[in-house]
Amino acid sequence: MQKTFNPTDSIDVGFDSFLKSKQDVHDANLEGGIPNYAFASDYAIRKKIMAIPGVFPFFKAVTNTLVPFMKQEINMGVCVSDPSNTQICIT
Repeated sequence: MQKTFNPTDSIDVGFDSFLKSKQDVHDANLEGGIPNYAFASDYAIRKKIMAIPGVFPFFKAVTNTLVPFMKQEINMGVCVSDPSNTQICIT
């Protein structure tokens, strides 16, 4: 009797390894905690702006203040359907 070989046995399907690989990919795209998805000209401008003292904390505070309001505004624009399938859209 010949022993069968399953090539998928060598694939690691554990959640820990999956999470680590995703975290490594995510961390590779961060520079100082900021995603570096930008064009070269954007990167040069960002470097000049970040050279100004206090700019990062200021914009972080602005973002932390505005994002909850923006989320609330988006969540308020919903459509509701009643049992007779009449849609009521609130914007």
